[in-house]
Amino acid sequence: MFAVTGDLFEPRERAKYQGYSAMIFAVSSIAGPLIGGFLTDHASWRWVFYINLPLGVLATVTTVLFLRLPKPEGKPRVDYAGIVLLGAAVTCFTLVTSWAGTRYAWGSPVVLGLAAGAVVLFAVWVLVERTAAEPVIPLRLFRDRSFAVACVVAAVGGATGFGLAVYLPMFFQVVGGVGATESGLLLLPMMIGLLVASMGAGRYIERTGRYHRLPAASMGVSVVGVALLATMDTGTGLLTAGCFMAVLGFGAGLSQQVVMLIAQNAASRRDMGAASSGVFATRMLGTAGGMAVFGSIVASRFAEEVGRRVPDGQVPAFGDAVRPEVLDVLPQPVRDGVAEAFSAAFSELFVAALPLLVVGLVVAFLLPQVPLAARER
Repeated sequence: MFAVTGDLFEPRERAKYQGYSAMIFAVSSIAGPLIGGFLTDHASWRWVFYINLPLGVLATVTTVLFLRLPKPEGKPRVDYAGIVLLGAAVTCFTLVTSWAGTRYAWGSPVVLGLAAGAVVLFAVWVLVERTAAEPVIPLRLFRDRSFAVACVVAAVGGATGFGLAVYLPMFFQVVGGVGATESGLLLLPMMIGLLVASMGAGRYIERTGRYHRLPAASMGVSVVGVALLATMDTGTGLLTAGCFMAVLGFGAGLSQQVVMLIAQNAASRRDMGAASSGVFATRMLGTAGGMAVFGSIVASRFAEEVGRRVPDGQVPAFGDAVRPEVLDVLPQPVRDGVAEAFSAAFSELFVAALPLLVVGLVVAFLLPQVPLAARER
């Protein structure tokens, strides 16, 4: 999608349309889980998948009938070795982030083996890409400071924005005592903040052609948002929490689409797709890594806190504490202790995210102001 936007529009105009993409993302992020929950409650969980079939057909037909792109020159040479190696490396990394601290301990042979496999596969992939005729992600892109900064900011934004957002509904369910559907709706302020910032950044770039301070502003505002979230406890009202999340969403939105524009502006036309996918991939890897690390922090800190606040023999495991059917049957003193333990664990989670954002802020200041090209090279 991002590469298509790069082909269709000039850089200044592209920023505006990437803002529209952010709007669609924000709406779908809210509507998707709500519709899925409704279908699961009133029909069947299978309809969560069935409903995507007509939507997919509609998207395919629309693309075939209306999308017109420039024809590529020559026949592309597919980098099969690079695709396989990168896919295998990302798979190992994803399994590490999914299993470490949950299914297996961080020091278990399975997790260590997968981590070692990811490192080795990434190293071999780099060696293969150096000699590939048309590599999946040309390594020359990383020698461009703009592209490298965009990747770092995208990874940090993914970890601290989307990585933290995954755990916020848990906070509202356990600490605030709201239901699963309501906790999803409580993410609305964050999505609105992200939407407003993305649209505003796109309009600003379209008018001025300037963008190089937006990633730094994104990291700075996100620092404020995460610091505010770190102050939440069992007495924090939903309105106050919503305001804090709106600040974090606004910070994430300032760089959500801008990093893609920066990467595309740094790449030649032949590398447009690779640059777009490279930034998107680093954001997803940052999100996966952030979810794993932050999840481990919450689980370990919760185990410490709940042991001090709940009597022996009544201490629930972290996985049970986030299940409504378990919370509903706990005695009120035990439930209060679980809520306080969760609150303390989440405060540490947000504090742990601050150094990562500071690194992103420092790196963002290294971004040069490269004029947006009138036409792609």
